[in-house]
Amino acid sequence: MSKRRFEVAPLSIYGTSTIGVYVFTNNALTIVPMDVPDKVVNSIRDTLSTNVIKASLAKSPLIGIFMVGNDNGVLVPSIVTEDEINELKKNGLNVSIIRTRYTAIANLVLTNNRKTIVSPIIEKEYVGLIRDTLY
Repeated sequence: MSKRRFEVAPLSIYGTSTIGVYVFTNNALTIVPMDVPDKVVNSIRDTLSTNVIKASLAKSPLIGIFMVGNDNGVLVPSIVTEDEINELKKNGLNVSIIRTRYTAIANLVLTNNRKTIVSPIIEKEYVGLIRDTLY
């Protein structure tokens, strides 16, 4: 039985190795900041085999902090602009806004395509919306 090759590629963005701060990905789509060089976009596309789009969230490059999701949908904070939400939807994402006082949503929610873990500081009123978006 042959082993599948699992590729691991080094990458930096803005000269830093903290790439998760700036990038969101699921199995189909990767979102990077607007000014990321094509070299980085190509590296991500070639390694992850996803479509890569350039966007901003809350007029910021901190996409990996402000967005969390899976193949079914994404969650963003209320500081994201309507134009940014429309751009995400235009690219096929099911987007829900979590109108909590916390903006670093990706620091408060862990998810895959089957289960989600939510920080206890997320208000209970958002649990249903989170479930509906990510399931």
